[in-house]
Amino acid sequence: MIDRFLLFATSAMAPLLQAADSAPCRAGDGTRGGVPSKSFVDATGQAPLTPAPVQSPETAQPPKPGLAQQLRQTRLQLLNRMYIAAAGMALFYLPALWWAVADTGWNWLLALNGFFSGVGLVLFTLRRRIPVAWASVAITGSVAGIGLAGMAALGMVGAGYWWMLQAATFTATLYSLRAGVAIAAVSALVMTAIGVGFVSGHLGAGFDANEYVRSGSAWAGFLVAMVFAPTAVLLIFSGYQHTIKKLAGELDAQREALAALVGRDTLTGLPQATLAADRLQVAMHHAARTGRKVALLFVDLDAFKAVNDTHGHAAGDHVLRHVARQIRASVREQDTVARVGGDEFVVILVDVQDQAAACTVAAKILASSTGAVAWEGKRLNFGASIGIALYPDHAQDAGALRHCADVAMYEAKKGGRNRWRLAVAAPGGASAAPLAG
Repeated sequence: MIDRFLLFATSAMAPLLQAADSAPCRAGDGTRGGVPSKSFVDATGQAPLTPAPVQSPETAQPPKPGLAQQLRQTRLQLLNRMYIAAAGMALFYLPALWWAVADTGWNWLLALNGFFSGVGLVLFTLRRRIPVAWASVAITGSVAGIGLAGMAALGMVGAGYWWMLQAATFTATLYSLRAGVAIAAVSALVMTAIGVGFVSGHLGAGFDANEYVRSGSAWAGFLVAMVFAPTAVLLIFSGYQHTIKKLAGELDAQREALAALVGRDTLTGLPQATLAADRLQVAMHHAARTGRKVALLFVDLDAFKAVNDTHGHAAGDHVLRHVARQIRASVREQDTVARVGGDEFVVILVDVQDQAAACTVAAKILASSTGAVAWEGKRLNFGASIGIALYPDHAQDAGALRHCADVAMYEAKKGGRNRWRLAVAAPGGASAAPLAG
């Protein structure tokens, strides 16, 4: 019988629980391409930090609510389920209440239980108008009031202690664990005082216990308290658990996305400055152990600003994606191509045999990635200047190597642009060698 009642109670509550609303999530946007127009080398010779990549206005989604807002929405959803549970329990309890009235007539305990059942129905009806704080107090107070009245009238024979336990549970859920423990402690003191009253004879049940346990109305009320109430609580907390899992999943996804975006350029899919600096450091350590060389190529596009100014950012993005693909296709799988600025790229060639090999790759990059690119029936003309520096030929640390490549790149621009230039280590700093293409 109890199993059938539990199944019926769950089925009856399901349509009501579906009324709980969930707020839509929203995502943020930012600057084009996710990479600032900033050199790979800053004033300190270190790789600059890059801002968080963002989406274009066409693909951007509204920002997601903050964690505090999502937690507040979760609390509101939980409170809404409590409204529904209170209304459901009231609807199930009222027939048992009228049955008890028919058996024994009205008394103060039945009247009080009827009052709190009415409170549950009123809360459900006005749930969108009542402030959250008042509603929380009303729900927990009603449950505690039912328990207190039951304990005072029936002692340990009734189900009052169960309702007082539910009041502590609801308080801990809606407020905090400390508040729930405080309510539980107060409930324990109250129950102790009531117990003392019964033991001392100041309180009494005022009925025959045998008659009470043979009463159908008493058993109906007991089933509502001991079967339906736990069912409602389980349904409430199952929804709460689902929401917490959802928030945890979103948090993990955001953490993974952030980790990926810190190291990747959203426009080209290439590593950014921070990741490129790490890979350069690893490559240099490997070269120091194996006796091989590492070549760093600093690629800066020529006439890219003119493309942006004349044809717009969409055309500039098309050029950047084209250059990224062509550079990536010009090097080996173990080499690194990174976008480190608005129109700046670096290439890290590992296990290089000599300077001539690095220069050959630079010439290949110029031949494949520069010139004219078709876009919406137009031809976008641009070039590139490449500075080349090798470890350990030109520098002994990553900062100095980047500086040598940067100086060589500017020498290439001075020499007429759309060409490459190899750097050399010279007293007092890096200078460009005559070797150029």
